[in-house]
Amino acid sequence: MLVLYGGTGFIGRHICEIANALNSPSSVISRNPDTAFIQEYAPNLSVYKSGSEGADEAVKAARTVVYLANNSKPATGFQTLSDLVNLDLVTLTNFAENLLKVNPKCHLVYISSGGQIYGKSYHSPIPENEAASPSTPYGLSKRLNESILDYFQQNTDLSISVLRLANPVGRWQVGTRHGLVSAAVKAAVETSALTIFGEGHNARDYFDVDDFARFICESHAKNSFETGTYNIGTGVAVTERDVVQAVSDALGSELKTKYEPGRRFDLPYAVLDITEAREKLGWNPTTPLSESIKKIAQSVKG
Repeated sequence: MLVLYGGTGFIGRHICEIANALNSPSSVISRNPDTAFIQEYAPNLSVYKSGSEGADEAVKAARTVVYLANNSKPATGFQTLSDLVNLDLVTLTNFAENLLKVNPKCHLVYISSGGQIYGKSYHSPIPENEAASPSTPYGLSKRLNESILDYFQQNTDLSISVLRLANPVGRWQVGTRHGLVSAAVKAAVETSALTIFGEGHNARDYFDVDDFARFICESHAKNSFETGTYNIGTGVAVTERDVVQAVSDALGSELKTKYEPGRRFDLPYAVLDITEAREKLGWNPTTPLSESIKKIAQSVKG
């Protein structure tokens, strides 16, 4: 059994669709489960409200749990730090302690943030052994959660993989509070202007979340997750100006832009070295950014 904890957010929805297509026995647990989404796009999956009897039974039966729950988005300022840290740390700690009690043989996959954890000091693809220096509440909460899981990994029988994601892109990102590529596609389709903060030279590492969803489902099926911390991305630097050009090229129309002053928490460079994930986990992103853009555009158009 594959269990997606917090599984109807942006990334979780893509995993749900792939798990449904692969007929992989899976369950979704959420504080506010989107049952309508599951019924329409992943009807083979079970869905439970966290804390319910069904959710408890699903966790007990799981071979893999993918932990997707979080209380923030990457592009947030500093005003929510105390609430965010308290919520995220307490929620994850309680979950890990319960998992250790009811299903210690299960493998826990924690979805962290390679795009936010490493900080502002880098200019070339960042490997996992580089120092973490988060510059947002979101990044800090992810790093502190990783430390909690380090404790469980070292002092209990839990088996844990931490996956530090770069910048996933996909159709279920449209309309959320994060995602430059989806915002750019939406602006292009609606012929509105895309706001860029700064001069457009900040570099990111974009990958198609369907590639990631398939990787999660196939790794679960093969029982091939390895313990440790791994970067998930492409290793390719793409700036905001590159995104604007890629959207214009893929959709065949010029994307209008407007520039605003840069924000303090925006990183100049967040591109990941994915060597470890390729070699040890078999991570192999294959979808070009142009194809991701076209898929998102289809979603925007309905």
